[in-house]
Amino acid sequence: LDRWVSSGRAMPLFSCSSRSRRTLTAFREAWRDLRARAPHLDVVDTDNHLIRRYVPKTGRIERIAGTGKKGNAIGTSPETTELNFPHGVYVHPDGTLYIAELSKISKVEKAEDNLDSPAKLTTIYDNLPKDEAHGWKFIAIGPDNKLYIPVGQPGNNVLHDNDHGLIRRINLD
Repeated sequence: LDRWVSSGRAMPLFSCSSRSRRTLTAFREAWRDLRARAPHLDVVDTDNHLIRRYVPKTGRIERIAGTGKKGNAIGTSPETTELNFPHGVYVHPDGTLYIAELSKISKVEKAEDNLDSPAKLTTIYDNLPKDEAHGWKFIAIGPDNKLYIPVGQPGNNVLHDNDHGLIRRINLD
């Protein structure tokens, strides 16, 4: 993943000025170290409404959730469920994969243990604003074993309301 292809030509994935070459070198070394240690990396493909898995050992990129079509239809598996602007993923130590979309949080139980036949995607929280502007959700699990979700304002110059400009804390179920 150090290069990407555009119009048939390999281009560097990152470019920088000479002042920041040390930072870029440190980032690349950390990236190589992560790829060497991690069995896989879960990646959000927001524009295509998918969650993908990159397997460094084989170089494969697999689809693990989403149909590639924007929507909210629930399928029989994560691959047959439509996602709506997924942006955040988090893998709990127990193997459960949490997915943050524009207006809801879902999970796949024991996704790490069942890569070939994952469980159904289950919505655990759907009380988030549906504003696309500033609606990205980055998620993390805190030391209290709760899921933290930032909710941004729906624009740059807007009045604050009770649904925006806050961090929500929810149970994992």
